[in-house]
Amino acid sequence: MSVLNSILAMQGRTKTLKQMYNSFKLLLCEPTKMPHAKWQLSSSCIILFICSLSFAAVEDNAWCRYESAYFELSTDLKAERALHLHNFLEQFRVAAQVALELQDEPPLERVQIIAFRRQRDFKTLTGTSKYIGFMQPSLTQSILVLGTSKPGALRNRVAAHEYVHYLMRKTSQDFHPMWYEEGMAGYLSTLKIGRKGIVLGEVPENMFNNIVGRDIDLEQLLSENSQSRWSQRKTRKFYEEAWLLVHYFRHGPHTQDQVNNFLQQINNGADNETAFRESFSTNIRNMEKALAVYARRIRPFQQSIAYTPPASTPQPDTRCLSPYEVRATLGRAMQVHNPDWAIKLLVKQLSHHPQDLSALTHLSEIYASTGDSDKAIRLAEATLDKYPNHPSSQIQLANMIVSTCLAKRSDVCFKKLKFAQNLYRKALRNTPERIDGVFGMGMTQLFMGRPGEAIKYFQVAYLRAPWAPILNFYLGETYREIGDELNARLYLSRANYWAIQPGIQQLSARAYALLQNKSRSGPPSL
Repeated sequence: MSVLNSILAMQGRTKTLKQMYNSFKLLLCEPTKMPHAKWQLSSSCIILFICSLSFAAVEDNAWCRYESAYFELSTDLKAERALHLHNFLEQFRVAAQVALELQDEPPLERVQIIAFRRQRDFKTLTGTSKYIGFMQPSLTQSILVLGTSKPGALRNRVAAHEYVHYLMRKTSQDFHPMWYEEGMAGYLSTLKIGRKGIVLGEVPENMFNNIVGRDIDLEQLLSENSQSRWSQRKTRKFYEEAWLLVHYFRHGPHTQDQVNNFLQQINNGADNETAFRESFSTNIRNMEKALAVYARRIRPFQQSIAYTPPASTPQPDTRCLSPYEVRATLGRAMQVHNPDWAIKLLVKQLSHHPQDLSALTHLSEIYASTGDSDKAIRLAEATLDKYPNHPSSQIQLANMIVSTCLAKRSDVCFKKLKFAQNLYRKALRNTPERIDGVFGMGMTQLFMGRPGEAIKYFQVAYLRAPWAPILNFYLGETYREIGDELNARLYLSRANYWAIQPGIQQLSARAYALLQNKSRSGPPSL
């Protein structure tokens, strides 16, 4: 059976996608007799028609790609606006590195950017109106998705905000609390690039009136670690207060050494009260009062940094995308926020291009992320059987094998893990930069009972992705296994703080409890 037929069989499809759609359309759009009216479309038909127009329009628009050394911008924006966005990001990248005091240019990867021309497309696909952009990090590629249809300044600010997240995570070995990362991203997104330098500290007009006179619960602000269930109002409030605290630390009556010490205390696991006392010789309540006074007296444009902009901005290579490239790009961008739609898009992609290895592997990844491990494994096996030397397929199948043997100590699983290990080695031989492959090697060592070997792989992966909760969890868990309680506490607490997925939070808390009880039982499983 071909790989494509395997996919269609998994989906339970006996008809082509077009036939299924037409059948569904006929079922819902049967004309209905209404009193005192002619034949009309049913409400179900209208809803289906609107949704189909929305989805079709996204992928059927004219999408083009603008590629340079640091950015790969895919967008249906008109060329002039697309180039404006690309050039702004090139200029902002250099200025932000200066503002963050990154003395030597770090080894940055090329960030993939998806920019929607219409905000309604973004809202439809993500299913949210709480935000208009997000950074989607992974162990393989960082994707920045922009959904604002507002031209110029706002789009640039959203792009800058999300790119700061990437810079902070990519260039620091420290774990930043959510308030600090979001606050710094908002703070730097308003920087101004002049002929003589960078100007920092602008107070956005729409934020100023909201902040002045507000009472802030500083303990709550400092303790937040997830926005997943917040209302739009609470989300906006958090962003404003995080921005204010960062502005206060940058321009208030503190030295940078005090601020750095405070962040380091938090990074090392200190509670907020202790960190304030050790760094600022004050407590949270007094800091709240000082912050309220600062909010009433806040002034814009308070800091200038000498800076000579580059003589020219690198111009991107430009080409327009084929329909199947658009489907693959959008499917990748929506795999977290709208996996069902991403699956449909990739199946459609494969119906036209059944040998698209990237789409095949990506489809298996999405099935795995939705908990459908049977489909994920069958698709990974079928893909690798047909394309045995494809690194991404090797890593994906190895990942699925490891996932079936987490915390299982048996001869069968030992053999499976050895096979997965061999797949990781083959993939890394051709693509040594794959962090997910290095992480996978660590996983096989850990679950084969070799924590000392596992930690070597986890440490290598951590150097390139210190922000990843899953990496922090397994680093902490492995340190717990070998008896290094200090490092175990550090990494497990980071994993719990930064994890979006409840599963990792629960596992981190469980492992931490085992640590407290001096337990050396086997590692928890995902």
